[in-house]
Amino acid sequence: MRVLMCRLQSVRTVVLSTAAVGLVGGLLVGASGAGGASSSVSVEGGDLVESVDVRVVNVDVVVTDRKGRPISDLTVEDFRLTEDGREVQISNFSAVARAANAQVIGGRRSADATETLAPVEPLSVAIYIDERNIVSGHRQRVLTDLEAFLKKAPFGDARFVVMSYKEGLEILAGPTRDPAETIAALKAAEPSAQSSQERVAMRMAMSSVQDAYNACEAVGGGGGGDAPAGPAGQAAQCSPCEDMWYDMINFARRYSEVEHGRTAEGVSAMAEVVSVLAGIDGRKTMLYVGDGYQQRAGHSVFSYLADLCVLERPNGQNEIFREVLDYDSSRRFDQLAAFANANRVSIYMLDAAGIRAGESISVDFASTKFRPSNQNDRLYVDNIQSSHSFISNETGGEAILNANRPLEALDNMVADLDGGSYSLGFVPSHGPTGQVHRLNVQVTKDVGRGGVRVRFRKSYHDKRLSERLADKLFSTLHLDTANDQLGLAARVLEPTSAGDRWRVPVEIKIPAEAVLLVPEGEAQDETGQVRVWMSSIGDRHERGEMRQKYFDLGLGRQMPVDGFYRIVVNMELVPGTHTIAVGVRDEVSGREGYARLAAGIKVGPDESAAVDADEP
Repeated sequence: MRVLMCRLQSVRTVVLSTAAVGLVGGLLVGASGAGGASSSVSVEGGDLVESVDVRVVNVDVVVTDRKGRPISDLTVEDFRLTEDGREVQISNFSAVARAANAQVIGGRRSADATETLAPVEPLSVAIYIDERNIVSGHRQRVLTDLEAFLKKAPFGDARFVVMSYKEGLEILAGPTRDPAETIAALKAAEPSAQSSQERVAMRMAMSSVQDAYNACEAVGGGGGGDAPAGPAGQAAQCSPCEDMWYDMINFARRYSEVEHGRTAEGVSAMAEVVSVLAGIDGRKTMLYVGDGYQQRAGHSVFSYLADLCVLERPNGQNEIFREVLDYDSSRRFDQLAAFANANRVSIYMLDAAGIRAGESISVDFASTKFRPSNQNDRLYVDNIQSSHSFISNETGGEAILNANRPLEALDNMVADLDGGSYSLGFVPSHGPTGQVHRLNVQVTKDVGRGGVRVRFRKSYHDKRLSERLADKLFSTLHLDTANDQLGLAARVLEPTSAGDRWRVPVEIKIPAEAVLLVPEGEAQDETGQVRVWMSSIGDRHERGEMRQKYFDLGLGRQMPVDGFYRIVVNMELVPGTHTIAVGVRDEVSGREGYARLAAGIKVGPDESAAVDADEP
């Protein structure tokens, strides 16, 4: 939060008298001294420009009773907030408690209250359909309940975004406040041809283990019976759990390697969704819809092998445990949760598979000897659902598990975000470190309801300014949600060939009256500076490099023409259609502007290029 203390002296220069600075500055001294950065520029006659940058960390908190009902009548005095184990003062507090959606328990607030207790930040909800990892039957069942859920028009004036992932991240709708538009996007979404066949692959891996075991027994020895004669008339011997052990382990390894890679791709896709949401102001929630990923890929197949050989190889469980560790994705899930927390995104993980039972059972295992045990099946389910629970718990969301019809659980999500939700803000006592800090929230008041559940993001990343600006640019690139405080205008000019790429000039026009200039040097010439950063994404999901440049403004530097500063920045793009995002920051006032435009580079037989450009 940047506070600019000023009075208007001229069209393009904002100054503040020293007396006013002393008065307002005294009110903000606690904030600037607790992690804020302040600067001042002297102006002739004793006036000056004072800019105070106050960083507030917001922690979204959901409080429910043990039955999951929201508790919406708490005050700031009822909370204790700590950063890295040290208590911090709560400087900002707001509560969401609309009577239409929230059930107030305990009678501490009027039942007919309709007002919001305090100004509530905007809420953005991203519905992410993991198209590459959802069985078609699961998909249809969950989307039916999602449609019924959205028809109730929850969350008041929340903005919805619908995303999916196939070859790359696709924005299907939004941001929109219209539930009908959100529903239409879900209906129009095309299922991926790569939808999950993971359970089939698991059963095939177990069947391969079984085939290897049977082939060895057929040679003789392990299964008894007549054995074919080997060289010199001796009976051939084969013990499956000895002679075939490493062959069978290799079947488990191959399956685990594939699933380990799928988990890495799936987590990366979720991280990209978080990146898109990162630059949006206010509260942000992501609803994941998919069949989920194994925390330890292939654990159930390795365990199946150990169970099969438990008598012949009693140390097998220890041997396979070392194998399982090679395919452990716990660190990836840790990083995803930390990344979501850094960007204030709560994640609700909806397991589209619903009630999971008999995941590894098939007709291939008719024999009792080869049928996976119930414990093995439970291991597989826990392996997936534990990752759901971890991500949700770390980010302040909720895991929706074992629900064939998740409509009721989705209704509880509404109660979370629009009933028992609070925002606690504090000003860190340190400057931006770029490090992750742990958070903890406690409800200190005995509310007399048999205890409470408190959910919140467990950490935050202390972002530097450059990171925050990059976040906003990335969100602008995909969603065009950033607030333009400068009134920018941007357009694409004629490209020129640059090898296998094209140099595409982007012209940016900044209204001169929107930029703050300050006197500099003995001549007191008015000068300023703007930072420009740009990025792009192509129709084949290729992402351009983010570029950043500084431009000095004022006498002897960049000067306005017809009331505008005109800046041209070149981008190198391959032929195709690209979306380009532009960000501009006035380095004196801290005001920012964003613009998004499209450029279609069509290359003809003569290697010349034409550009069709417009606002997307």
